[in-house]
Amino acid sequence: MNSKIIVRHNRAEYDSGARHDDLMVIYLEGTPRAIYFDSEGHVIRYKISFPADESVVFESDGTQPGPKYRLSYWIEKGSLKGKFEVAPPGSEYKTYMSWASRKS
Repeated sequence: MNSKIIVRHNRAEYDSGARHDDLMVIYLEGTPRAIYFDSEGHVIRYKISFPADESVVFESDGTQPGPKYRLSYWIEKGSLKGKFEVAPPGSEYKTYMSWASRKS
């Protein structure tokens, strides 16, 4: 593959002392795709879409059994916003967490 990849590593440390590490690799395989791994043992394969300017949606590709996942990022009024949603089999997406960040 003569394409570029993007690697994102994230670490969240909580007041409780718990820690969450994850890694996402974004790549082209005809269309944009990503694969996500975390310290809880999750592996999620995503298809990527760009539904509007300054937004991206990562949606689990449906090849895995169990719930579906959707991770969305968009820019709104100078903030980067995000939302992670989960849909149990046969159900609609429900927001699991959302956030906003601003460059300081």
